Amino acid sequence: MPSSTRIPLEVWLEIFRHAVQSGENAFDTPLRFRFDQREPPNRDSPYRQLRPTISTKRTLVLVSRTWNCLAERLLYEDITLDQRYTQLAQLSNVLVQRKAAGGDGRPAVGRFVKRLALKFPLAVWGWTRQMEQAFIDIGACCPNLILFEDSAHGIADTDIPPGLLVSAFRPCAASLRSMRWSVSSGIPLVDLFATLGLMTHLEVLCLRPFGLSLPHSPSSIRSATVTVHLPRLHTLEIDDSRFYGAAAVYAATWDLPCLKRVILHIEKNTMEVPFPLLETHGWRVTSLEIVGRPSLSDLRYILERCRSVEELTCDSFALHLLDVPLRVRRLALGGFDEDDDPAKVALLLKAVRNMRAETPLLTHIRMYDFVLDDHAEFRERYWIQWNEWLQFWRSTWEVLVEDCFGFPYDLLPEPKSDSNSAPDAESVEESDADDDWDLQPA
Repeated sequence: MPSSTRIPLEVWLEIFRHAVQSGENAFDTPLRFRFDQREPPNRDSPYRQLRPTISTKRTLVLVSRTWNCLAERLLYEDITLDQRYTQLAQLSNVLVQRKAAGGDGRPAVGRFVKRLALKFPLAVWGWTRQMEQAFIDIGACCPNLILFEDSAHGIADTDIPPGLLVSAFRPCAASLRSMRWSVSSGIPLVDLFATLGLMTHLEVLCLRPFGLSLPHSPSSIRSATVTVHLPRLHTLEIDDSRFYGAAAVYAATWDLPCLKRVILHIEKNTMEVPFPLLETHGWRVTSLEIVGRPSLSDLRYILERCRSVEELTCDSFALHLLDVPLRVRRLALGGFDEDDDPAKVALLLKAVRNMRAETPLLTHIRMYDFVLDDHAEFRERYWIQWNEWLQFWRSTWEVLVEDCFGFPYDLLPEPKSDSNSAPDAESVEESDADDDWDLQPA
């Protein structure tokens, strides 16, 4: 093998990145619309694909001193603590010791950390003085931290000591671009908003508002909060429909001049909906994603407040959605519950055609989570008619229909069976004339 000194170190670094599948832009946080993504939607962290490479990273740092110096940044760039709370102290010790050892020629490894995820339940043990200091030390040793995620059932369930969040995040606040954060009554509101106020470069924020209570009055909001100005935030997600009221009221007071994409988790029977947030910032939103099954009245209200929406995604598709006038160019539908019933598929076709007549700007439709897999029975019984319906629809309305990978449906392989062909255009027109269609929710 040629000596590593004959190859520029930058080339070796790129080779290492290729080996561990970690590109230079793996931690970038640009504005990504659903139609710009070429993979099925994933509610988990988009960086989980980096974790399986940890064994490769460990191997690289053990080959030689030169390789250790180069691969060390890859080993520490993505850290996930998911086993026990003692890992917090262990990570703190490593980062602090390596920071102190920076004078002997070995650079501090904390500056390589770009993503930190805490997956263990802190609520089981509570916050000890040692854990508080470890949390603060980790923040101080990671000045280039880009992404932070906490456990969905971790920090939120624990009473946070006053001032801890501000002390921990102040050293890395300027570098943070993305946060997935569980917030609850255990976090002092003053600390919560003061911490967010430090993150002036934050671009993506996901809030899980567990147990937040509604403010008693507008004056109580002003007295309990600090001015939050997030000039670069383009994506906001509220990830728990049970406590929308408080999160929406508080977020409505923030200054979000660049907000473009909003992701809302809403259930039909949710008593608290994100109306205050949309009253203030809805006019800025161009991409709206609704996860769950909102009521028809709530959905109509939401779309009326988001008149600039060009891309609409509905995670759990319901026919009554199509009663709402849409002002969208790109529509993503998913989770059609009865896609194995030809009659219901015909109803879907009719409803979408009616929507297309009311939405002249619509040019793309993408469909997620439909039963279009390799199941032999389904492919033999329903694929042909479904595919021909889509062909008829495209030829009639000039709308591009794509699957969850972004590929047109007519490019997908068809089954060998040609039984049960689709109804022709005349039968579809007859179904349109039927007055018995019920598009209201059950």
